[in-house]
Amino acid sequence: MPRSGQTGSNFGASHTHVTPYLRVIGEDTLLSDGVALTTASFSSTSFTTGETSIGSHNRHNIATRAIYLFLNWVRLYITFLLGFTTVDLYQPYGIWALATGTVVAAVFNFFWSVVIERTATGFRRLQPQFCSIYEPYFWWHERFWKLSTQPAVFNGTPFKAIAWRLLGVPVGRRLFDDGASMSEKTLVRLGDDCTLNAGVTIQAHSMEDGVFKSDHVAVGSGVTLGAGSFIHYGITIGDGAVLAPDSFVMKGTEVPARARWQGNPAREVSVAEPLQVRMRI
Repeated sequence: MPRSGQTGSNFGASHTHVTPYLRVIGEDTLLSDGVALTTASFSSTSFTTGETSIGSHNRHNIATRAIYLFLNWVRLYITFLLGFTTVDLYQPYGIWALATGTVVAAVFNFFWSVVIERTATGFRRLQPQFCSIYEPYFWWHERFWKLSTQPAVFNGTPFKAIAWRLLGVPVGRRLFDDGASMSEKTLVRLGDDCTLNAGVTIQAHSMEDGVFKSDHVAVGSGVTLGAGSFIHYGITIGDGAVLAPDSFVMKGTEVPARARWQGNPAREVSVAEPLQVRMRI
């Protein structure tokens, strides 16, 4: 074990390893819950062991926490300032002061979230990635996740399309979004007349065997994504396609135009075959 000032109260919770004698942890490095140190590799005929080490003074997450806390402190400060101003104006202007103050605070918080997320990427679009979760890029992407937002307040309204565009999503005309979420927004493209039902998840990334992968997601025009459906990375959905509720479209899939897909993993069904909805209990 390293000498350190503070490792956190949950050091060792769900902490796994093959042998404690082949792990080295540097000084003043924080280990959170669920850390696994792999010191052995097994095959059908043999196994090998080797040392796994974590360096000293791992400050990346500390910097992320500092940025996150500072930005949210600024958000809270300005929100309270607007609230106190609203209270001061209530006496001369009554209910109009409350209405105006509420709208201004809501607009500020939304645009503050947009500016933070776009600034985190330098107002550039994300690019497809394939790298180890131990490489610096992945830790930068982790920081981006911490600073990103989901405009859920606009679900089911025409303002949701505007919110997605401000967050970097190329969105076509007449979008109806009743509650979709996206992790890598600038990797997603939506065509005209799309319908995204409640609980739709468009996740343009995955972590597989210690590797981080991300790629574009292209949704054509006239597409309907059923409630609770999950769209993975590297997917193209053709014009007019329909995805049934609770379906999972696996990575790299190409859904043909005007096709009907359902299931987990999603597969094509014939036009005559009714789409089946399975309810979760």
